[in-house]
Amino acid sequence: MAALYAFVDGFGSFFSRLEKGLNEFMDSMSEGMAAYRRYQGLSAMSDTALAKHGLNRGDLAREAMFPSRRSLEV
Repeated sequence: MAALYAFVDGFGSFFSRLEKGLNEFMDSMSEGMAAYRRYQGLSAMSDTALAKHGLNRGDLAREAMFPSRRSLEV
């Protein structure tokens, strides 16, 4: 009987780890999609509009991944 309990406990642990991994994957996908949308919005802006927010074209990738307060929410 102890072996059965150990088996069931191990099986539950497997599903717990699987669920955690899937949740982390989905969170990462969500963050990536948000960064993509920010990049698309920023790249559509003119150089003049970017400059008003203290940005230039070279800043876009960093700003999309790590938004600062100076950029607008897109």
